[in-house]
Amino acid sequence: MSEEKKFTIGEIEVSLLSDGLYRLDGGAMFGVIPKTMWAKRLPPDEDNRINLGLISALVKTTKEIILIETGVGDHFDEKYCGIYCINHTDNLLKGIAKIGMKTGDIDKVILSHMHFDHIGHNTRKNEAGKFVPTFENAEYVFQKKEWDFANDPPARVKASYLPHLWKPIEEAGQLRLIEGDVEITTGIRSVVTSGHTAGHQMLIIESGKKGAIFWGDLIPTSAHTDYPYIMGYDLFPLDTLRAKEKYIPYAIENDYISIWTHEPVFRYGRIRQGDKKFHEFEWM
Repeated sequence: MSEEKKFTIGEIEVSLLSDGLYRLDGGAMFGVIPKTMWAKRLPPDEDNRINLGLISALVKTTKEIILIETGVGDHFDEKYCGIYCINHTDNLLKGIAKIGMKTGDIDKVILSHMHFDHIGHNTRKNEAGKFVPTFENAEYVFQKKEWDFANDPPARVKASYLPHLWKPIEEAGQLRLIEGDVEITTGIRSVVTSGHTAGHQMLIIESGKKGAIFWGDLIPTSAHTDYPYIMGYDLFPLDTLRAKEKYIPYAIENDYISIWTHEPVFRYGRIRQGDKKFHEFEWM
């Protein structure tokens, strides 16, 4: 099991927790980039799939405990787990317990978007077999644009949206919908990037002139940091490009820490400007 990764941003404490690994098709993950180029960064298996992490951020401010992303979850059947090669070497809920916390301690859950691999532990089955919110005292925060899209998705992406991962939250009265760039709580603000989905948001954590960016699926792994490396899954790839061109320089100039939710190696770091058009990293 991976150890907790912990760092501070001013008065804010950030712990990174893993929900294990899974695999997706490498070609789909890198879009128009030729395999001869992306395979040097993330080598594929015999089925052309690459290993991807499932990283969440547990953020402790002076007032609240906030969880950003809830991983892939653990209530899929054997066939589903086989398709995505879900490997729970780590489990988010066990990770939370390992650092001495309970699900009821979480005040807010913030989601970058609503694909199944980012919101899997949103809900759990109770003793009666009914799905209920996993974090019983938390306010769950979604972008309204993403919420509306997820509740009526087109056929191309419908398989990525699983209503049992959010309907019980609405039924329990724990839903909060936000619109646009807002300060969700002291020290955490949302930035709507579009790109991956129309309502995709990244989260910026700031305190004491220091900061960190949880990129969500705008930049899923460090291998996607260079501008042309954009997923084939992105519905609006030019929006992805524009957001990367704006916020990667912002992260570099402000010396902000980067958190990549699908980084296959359990780590985080800072982006540095390298030679020519490529970026380098200072790992932590």
